[in-house]
Amino acid sequence: MRKILSCLNLGDAVIDAYFCSLSGGEYSLLVAKHLREIIDAIGYSGDVAYLDIDFQQIPPALFNLKNNFKSISVGPIFRDAIQLRKIFSDGQYSKIVANSPSIRWKMLSLGVDVEYLPDSGRNIYERYERLAKAQVFPIISRSSTNEIKQVGIFPDSRQVHKNFPITTLLEIVDNVRLFGFEPFVVLTPGSSIDANLISKTCDTRKVSSLTDLCSLIQMSSVVITADSLPAHVSEYYNVIPFVIYRQVNYKYLPISSMKNGWFGTFDDFSSLADLLRS
Repeated sequence: MRKILSCLNLGDAVIDAYFCSLSGGEYSLLVAKHLREIIDAIGYSGDVAYLDIDFQQIPPALFNLKNNFKSISVGPIFRDAIQLRKIFSDGQYSKIVANSPSIRWKMLSLGVDVEYLPDSGRNIYERYERLAKAQVFPIISRSSTNEIKQVGIFPDSRQVHKNFPITTLLEIVDNVRLFGFEPFVVLTPGSSIDANLISKTCDTRKVSSLTDLCSLIQMSSVVITADSLPAHVSEYYNVIPFVIYRQVNYKYLPISSMKNGWFGTFDDFSSLADLLRS
């Protein structure tokens, strides 16, 4: 059984877990322990092992070189590299699939038999399917889902530049209402979005844990989200994900969003109307 090494962001871990759950036992998860909360929150029940290592940052400093060199903080980079290198070379996990054949990954796995996700393809889900040499991920279709009852809007991200501008968020709420649905807006701790302003116009839910977040996604029929974790959790749960970007990022677009055109930008999300009226 080959192990998918998951040590980056929360969204990456959800994609890794989803692939393993669909692999028929051919792949299992090898997860850095800072990602355990999301693996538990989504209810992943497949085979999983946790690495007993503490990274300096999420994602590990090693993969965040730009920010680290900006602050001249190279110590964490080497510390994280040494810990990952030890995992690769100690022989305990002989069949590891790592993220990409970049120079950093190749240096980490020098002399070790490590397989990499194929680097071809513009999308992370497609790269996994190239690894499996098969179509793995089911494509959510509007006709195969239940009648739309709940529309959840998840407008924020840990990366503030991905957050919906308030004007975009209010316009989305109005658009959803035009089709007869009453949306709710979910705000995460530390959100830069004015909760008081939103709560005057729309049902607003505040979450304090990843488990709460996942529960609200599961109770939704459609999730309208920033380029953030809820996009991939929705795909995992077979809930329609509609992703709105500052600038479309095909690399991490959920595969159902990409295949169905369920995405837009802050300035143009006209395809949302097509989804809600169909």
